[in-house]
Amino acid sequence: MKIQRTLLVLTLLLLLPITVHAQEEPDEFDFLLPTMTVVVDALRIRDLPTTEGSEIIGMLHRGDVVPCAEMVNKWARIKAPDGTVGWSCIELGGETFMAENMYVLFRGTL
Repeated sequence: MKIQRTLLVLTLLLLLPITVHAQEEPDEFDFLLPTMTVVVDALRIRDLPTTEGSEIIGMLHRGDVVPCAEMVNKWARIKAPDGTVGWSCIELGGETFMAENMYVLFRGTL
């Protein structure tokens, strides 16, 4: 009786689906990066750092804080809160769309 019960338990365990979660490879946004804050109501995310010949792949909104992996000619390669990775314009024609966040290391008491 004990052997039959053991065999039944082993059979059930073998029939249960076993899911192994592979650990995802870290991407460039998994590390400590400078962040930028969107300072306009809406800001497009594009697939290339240009308005010519690029596609809009997402949107940012005022107050969004996004990590910035790279900057090229007033464009920032960012990762949006929804996970979209692309390029957003920092400044154009004197108008600022995103501001770089500055952090100060403070030691002492306030």
